[in-house]
Amino acid sequence: PPKAREEIGGRKVVRLGGHKAGISVGVGSDDGDLTGTLDGRLFFPFHERFAFQGGLRCNFNDTVKECQVDAGMVGKHERFQFGIFGSVKFADIDGYDDTASLSQLGLTASRLFDEGSVGIFATEGLDDDDNISSEQRYVSSNVIVTDTILKVQDMYGLNFDYTFGNGLCLNGDLGMVKGDDDEATGSLKMAYPFIKNTQVFLQGSYNNGYLEDDDNYAVVVGIELGNWNSKKD
Repeated sequence: PPKAREEIGGRKVVRLGGHKAGISVGVGSDDGDLTGTLDGRLFFPFHERFAFQGGLRCNFNDTVKECQVDAGMVGKHERFQFGIFGSVKFADIDGYDDTASLSQLGLTASRLFDEGSVGIFATEGLDDDDNISSEQRYVSSNVIVTDTILKVQDMYGLNFDYTFGNGLCLNGDLGMVKGDDDEATGSLKMAYPFIKNTQVFLQGSYNNGYLEDDDNYAVVVGIELGNWNSKKD
């Protein structure tokens, strides 16, 4: 989340910044399939140490349409920042009867620096599975029911962000997806401002969702509007 710096008695103090908002659209490849993305974020401080943060993330391709809504609270003490978030994801997959709704809880803790931060995160499923299809078939005199279920996979790992003097912003994460066999997950995003409150970005991710069972790669390029990554003068 954004933060502001000021000098107090010759000592640099990091405070939660002012109101921030950003919206981005992108297009790219998800395992070779054309995909589109929409991402919106809001940061609203209501105290020098506390803020509300929310977001909307959507991914669309020929077979899967996903939208996730996030909302939570951020608090700061000196150079440390903590967050607790709730997320709800809706997923519609072609060929299945119903749209899944899944939810999870997320916790974050970060160490703040002058130009960025390094932290840890963990997620835990709440309403962590949903039935999207049921099929019946008859074998002899028996009825066999086959259910297709989407399930949230818990995650944990590290995240970071850093802004260079020329405005280039890097942020990413690296972690593990918990399951029968733990798998690696990660993402890296580069954003560069070419005019005020307008940036171009390139983002790559690996297993950065909870709908895929196999290794998943995605690369997206796009444009971001707003002051989410801007520095306070």
